[in-house]
Amino acid sequence: MLLEVGYAAALFVLVLTLCRLFQLPLSENAGQGYDGVHYYAFAHQARHGLRPTGPAPFIHRVAIPMLAAAWKSKELLSAFRAISMWSAAAATLLLVVWLRQNLASRWVRLTMITVLVTHWLGPLRFHYYYPALTDSLGWAINLMILILAQEWGRRHSLGALLGLCITALAGTLVRETTLIALLCVPFATNPLGSPDQSSRGPSRFVASLRAMAGRTALLGFAPALVAWLTYQSIRSSVAETGYVDVLAVTRNWFWIKGLSGLALAWLWAFGPLLVLMTVFMADVRRHFARHQHQGVFLLAFVCVGWFMGSDTERLTLWALPVVLVVTGRILEERDLLRRAPGFSMAAAGIMSLTLHWWGPILDSKGGDPKPVPNPWLLGEKVAVRHFFSVHGNANRLDILAAEHLVLFLFLTTWLWWAAGRGSRREHAA
Repeated sequence: MLLEVGYAAALFVLVLTLCRLFQLPLSENAGQGYDGVHYYAFAHQARHGLRPTGPAPFIHRVAIPMLAAAWKSKELLSAFRAISMWSAAAATLLLVVWLRQNLASRWVRLTMITVLVTHWLGPLRFHYYYPALTDSLGWAINLMILILAQEWGRRHSLGALLGLCITALAGTLVRETTLIALLCVPFATNPLGSPDQSSRGPSRFVASLRAMAGRTALLGFAPALVAWLTYQSIRSSVAETGYVDVLAVTRNWFWIKGLSGLALAWLWAFGPLLVLMTVFMADVRRHFARHQHQGVFLLAFVCVGWFMGSDTERLTLWALPVVLVVTGRILEERDLLRRAPGFSMAAAGIMSLTLHWWGPILDSKGGDPKPVPNPWLLGEKVAVRHFFSVHGNANRLDILAAEHLVLFLFLTTWLWWAAGRGSRREHAA
């Protein structure tokens, strides 16, 4: 435990230092960004004792603006950045706990810590660049939900349930998507049955319904109920300046993005991790059958990324804690680092491109004095918006899509071949 905490802390400090040295902040709207304009305005209102007033759903996310208003820094953007960095540190430590709950291999856990801490869309790097958002603390909230939900599922501990209710209250103050994340909690007891059960068809369906109606499963809905009541309380305490047709917005994003847009966002967010989940799909199904809350959490953030905003890749990445566990299990059980070292090295190299290790995030207005050539776009120096499938230039997006698809097919074919060769050797032995 101490080794992993020490490694995570050292890596966090290293990445934060590199950000301070080389990462210029977002310049859009004087550093407030896009959605951040609303959060900055709410913080300004709170600092001057005014009732929070603004458009939904931003006005419902009151915790971060309130904290920024109360922060000792006179400059609100500095307060937002400090809150984001402390939140990212909390998320990193919670990730260590989450991985220890689920993965046996220390080396695999250290690898997965590296992915989260260094990912350009993760809670550290992206929120240093774009601090006036609520997502960084949202990462910590989601990890806390996963940790406590798993504890609730294993021991039916009332302490874990109480912790989930407290997290539900605090998390809903940060962002309403906490309510969606909490839908995984009733499934922590695996009410839908396990793959080892002999019953199939209608009998298994009836058994699942009975399990969902049981006292333990119903208690799992308590945190979601707390989150819903908190959300309604927030709505009554703030002044909304406009009406948002949620169904219309959802329908709009559904048709704009489509399945192809969602698939590309997953490729750009997860890179070679998605190759492991594709080749060993049977392992993934077994894992989710035995850890149903993780499957529900993953599905929830597939929907969030698809329907609930324009930054598909950023929203989709919230499923990363579960993706790290699933792919970590595959690495452990298949022993790929030993059996397929060539594939592992190639996948690690491509993953470094997915994580954008080559340099800082380039400003949307191209304001960086010495932008780093982009290896994905043949050395072209392009702004960050071109790595979001909704915002990028069509020609550049076509190039990125083709590159990611070719690399995905290349790694998938290689892994299928390596896995098949390994199986044939075992049978021969």
